[in-house]
Amino acid sequence: MKPIGLLMGACLLAGLTGCTVQQLYASGQSWQRNECFKLIDSVQRNQCLAQTWMPYDQYTHELHQDNVERAQLARP
Repeated sequence: MKPIGLLMGACLLAGLTGCTVQQLYASGQSWQRNECFKLIDSVQRNQCLAQTWMPYDQYTHELHQDNVERAQLARP
């Protein structure tokens, strides 16, 4: 299944089941960890796994900071 199809399916499922954004984030992290475990090279697998443990609060904080920086760069 293509990534966009997965995203659309997740959104539809979330709307139907009442999942919170945090639950969707946790599900996405779990899916990514499962994909990391499919990697044969241990260095790549460990790097992949290291990216899947960011807490939701930290993720939203960094996302907000990125949006603020982009808004500042977009100003003339």
